[in-house]
Amino acid sequence: MDRTELEKFARPFASQWIAENVPMISGGLTVFQEALADDDREIIDDVFWRFIQNHEDPRAALAGGLESFSTISVDFLRLQGRFMRSGKYRAAANPETLQELYADGERMRGYYLDGLFLTYALWPNHVQMLKFFRDRFLARLPENVSLLEVGVGHGLMASLMLEQLPGSSYHGIDISSHSIDYAMENFSPALKQAGRVKMSCADITDPALKPGHHDAVVCCEVLEHVLEPDVLLEALSRSVEAGSFGFLTTVANMEAEDHVYLFHDADDIRTHITRGGFEIVEDQANGLPGMEDATPRPLNYSAIVQRT
Repeated sequence: MDRTELEKFARPFASQWIAENVPMISGGLTVFQEALADDDREIIDDVFWRFIQNHEDPRAALAGGLESFSTISVDFLRLQGRFMRSGKYRAAANPETLQELYADGERMRGYYLDGLFLTYALWPNHVQMLKFFRDRFLARLPENVSLLEVGVGHGLMASLMLEQLPGSSYHGIDISSHSIDYAMENFSPALKQAGRVKMSCADITDPALKPGHHDAVVCCEVLEHVLEPDVLLEALSRSVEAGSFGFLTTVANMEAEDHVYLFHDADDIRTHITRGGFEIVEDQANGLPGMEDATPRPLNYSAIVQRT
């Protein structure tokens, strides 16, 4: 299949697979929305294409990815229900279990990274965050920017940055070697040019790590995974020059197996960001679909920031 064929195949395949296998999670997913804006559809199709582009059997690859996505989604619904009753993240009591997850190659590659990748095609809030990242943040950066990403994850953001900013260089830092390997495998050959991409398996808050100074920094879905987000934010601010732009995302009142720091609302998140050395240029706070009026309010937060 070429790209056009893959894009035409993916959304109908995903909606049919979910309807047949896990209909209980279908409510609110993008592929079941009757009316999608053109730019949302473009984002969704692009994510699906990136997920299956390097596989010989796109159907088998997408079916496997949807299985992983379903596992994450069902777990989220279960844990979110528990959180709304308790008001606490379960993992906060045993944060050492996070290291076990990130070091477990079978779990990381078997479902975690595949499932999270596809949330950017299937969860409406993640589609909006990705669109905000692409259209509002990357558009502010010059083509020859030096990029730092902390929390490489599945490599989706890295791919978009390297493609949209063809003269850029990229340094990715992640505490999981499995994330780094996964991201590198998903890069197209053109993105692996010698000297353009550097990866480090490390903790950005380690005083021994010297990441250097960069022109822009990205940290998506990491702040809620650490016990001291202020320490992480300060490390991020030290890694870029004054006036440099950054892109940050996190959540408030949303449970997952590896969420440990509880942000209470968007203003709470903003306070941490400004205390960490950044000014908020533009942000979005999107309530969890179907729970916009819940107390506490679960939300996805994303911000374009500037180093003060």
